[in-house]
Amino acid sequence: MSSIAVKLPLMYDSDGGYQMLRTLASTAHQNLKMLILTEPGERIMIPEYGVGLKRYLFENSHSGIESDISSKIHQQVRRYMPYIKIRHIAFDQQEIDRGILQMRIHYSVPKLNHNSQLDIST
Repeated sequence: MSSIAVKLPLMYDSDGGYQMLRTLASTAHQNLKMLILTEPGERIMIPEYGVGLKRYLFENSHSGIESDISSKIHQQVRRYMPYIKIRHIAFDQQEIDRGILQMRIHYSVPKLNHNSQLDIST
Protein backbone atom coordinates (compact mmCIF):
# COMPACT_ATOMS: atom_id res chain seq x y z
CA MET A 1 0.00 0.00 0.00
CA SER A 2 1.37 3.41 -0.90
CA SER A 3 1.93 6.20 1.60
CA ILE A 4 0.48 9.69 1.51
CA ALA A 5 2.37 11.52 4.27
CA VAL A 6 4.68 11.04 7.21
CA LYS A 7 2.89 10.44 10.51
CA LEU A 8 3.69 13.04 13.15
CA PRO A 9 5.42 12.99 15.55
CA LEU A 10 8.15 11.23 13.58
CA MET A 11 8.67 7.66 14.74
CA TYR A 12 10.45 4.71 13.19
CA ASP A 13 8.46 1.64 12.28
CA SER A 14 9.55 -1.99 12.21
CA ASP A 15 10.54 -1.76 8.53
CA GLY A 16 13.33 0.70 9.36
CA GLY A 17 11.56 3.74 7.97
CA TYR A 18 9.22 6.34 9.36
CA GLN A 19 5.60 5.56 10.19
CA MET A 20 3.39 6.75 7.36
CA LEU A 21 -0.22 7.78 6.83
CA ARG A 22 -1.87 5.66 4.18
CA THR A 23 -5.35 7.18 3.80
CA LEU A 24 -6.66 10.61 2.89
CA ALA A 25 -8.91 10.54 5.98
CA SER A 26 -5.97 10.00 8.36
CA THR A 27 -4.01 12.72 6.57
CA ALA A 28 -6.92 15.17 6.93
CA HIS A 29 -7.16 14.28 10.65
CA GLN A 30 -3.44 14.95 11.19
CA ASN A 31 -3.59 18.18 9.18
CA LEU A 32 -6.51 19.47 11.26
CA LYS A 33 -4.71 18.60 14.49
CA MET A 34 -1.57 20.42 13.34
CA LEU A 35 -3.60 23.51 12.38
CA ILE A 36 -5.29 23.59 15.79
CA LEU A 37 -2.04 23.11 17.75
CA THR A 38 0.17 25.47 15.72
CA GLU A 39 0.82 28.95 17.09
CA PRO A 40 0.64 31.85 14.62
CA GLY A 41 4.18 32.70 13.55
CA GLU A 42 5.42 29.17 14.17
CA ARG A 43 5.07 27.93 10.58
CA ILE A 44 7.77 29.15 8.24
CA MET A 45 6.56 31.31 5.33
CA ILE A 46 2.94 31.33 6.61
CA PRO A 47 3.04 33.51 9.75
CA GLU A 48 -0.75 33.72 10.15
CA TYR A 49 -1.21 29.91 10.04
CA GLY A 50 -2.49 28.31 13.26
CA VAL A 51 -5.17 28.75 15.90
CA GLY A 52 -2.87 29.65 18.81
CA LEU A 53 -4.54 27.80 21.67
CA LYS A 54 -1.79 28.63 24.17
CA ARG A 55 -2.76 32.29 24.29
CA TYR A 56 -6.26 31.32 25.43
CA LEU A 57 -4.89 29.27 28.33
CA PHE A 58 -3.40 32.32 30.01
CA GLU A 59 -6.33 34.66 29.54
CA ASN A 60 -8.83 35.13 32.32
CA SER A 61 -11.69 32.74 31.77
CA HIS A 62 -14.70 34.59 30.46
CA SER A 63 -17.99 33.60 28.93
CA GLY A 64 -16.81 34.36 25.39
CA ILE A 65 -13.62 32.27 25.39
CA GLU A 66 -15.35 29.26 23.80
CA SER A 67 -16.84 31.47 21.13
CA ASP A 68 -13.45 33.11 20.47
CA ILE A 69 -11.72 29.74 20.06
CA SER A 70 -14.53 28.32 17.91
CA SER A 71 -14.46 31.38 15.67
CA LYS A 72 -10.69 31.13 15.24
CA ILE A 73 -10.90 27.41 14.41
CA HIS A 74 -13.63 28.00 11.82
CA GLN A 75 -11.67 30.89 10.29
CA GLN A 76 -8.43 28.91 10.03
CA VAL A 77 -10.10 25.80 8.62
CA ARG A 78 -11.95 27.85 5.99
CA ARG A 79 -8.69 29.50 4.94
CA TYR A 80 -6.22 26.60 5.02
CA MET A 81 -8.33 23.43 4.85
CA PRO A 82 -11.55 24.17 2.96
CA TYR A 83 -11.99 20.45 2.28
CA ILE A 84 -12.84 20.00 6.00
CA LYS A 85 -16.20 21.06 7.42
CA ILE A 86 -16.40 21.70 11.15
CA ARG A 87 -19.72 20.31 12.40
CA HIS A 88 -19.55 21.02 16.13
CA ILE A 89 -17.02 22.02 18.80
CA ALA A 90 -17.70 20.99 22.40
CA PHE A 91 -15.70 22.31 25.37
CA ASP A 92 -15.28 20.87 28.86
CA GLN A 93 -16.18 23.97 30.90
CA GLN A 94 -14.95 22.52 34.22
CA GLU A 95 -11.47 22.05 32.79
CA ILE A 96 -11.38 25.58 31.32
CA ASP A 97 -12.08 26.95 34.80
CA ARG A 98 -9.02 24.97 36.03
CA GLY A 99 -6.76 26.31 33.26
CA ILE A 100 -6.96 23.19 31.07
CA LEU A 101 -8.44 23.41 27.61
CA GLN A 102 -10.26 20.27 26.49
CA MET A 103 -12.43 20.17 23.42
CA ARG A 104 -13.89 17.73 20.95
CA ILE A 105 -14.16 18.83 17.34
CA HIS A 106 -16.65 16.96 15.17
CA TYR A 107 -15.80 17.37 11.51
CA SER A 108 -16.35 15.86 8.11
CA VAL A 109 -14.51 15.57 4.83
CA PRO A 110 -17.43 15.64 2.40
CA LYS A 111 -15.49 14.55 -0.69
CA LEU A 112 -14.40 11.42 1.16
CA ASN A 113 -17.81 10.90 2.78
CA HIS A 114 -15.88 10.76 6.08
CA ASN A 115 -17.02 11.92 9.55
CA SER A 116 -14.76 11.94 12.57
CA GLN A 117 -13.82 13.76 15.73
CA LEU A 118 -10.62 15.23 17.10
CA ASP A 119 -10.01 15.44 20.85
CA ILE A 120 -7.66 18.22 21.99
CA SER A 121 -6.33 18.68 25.50
CA THR A 122 -3.76 21.33 26.40
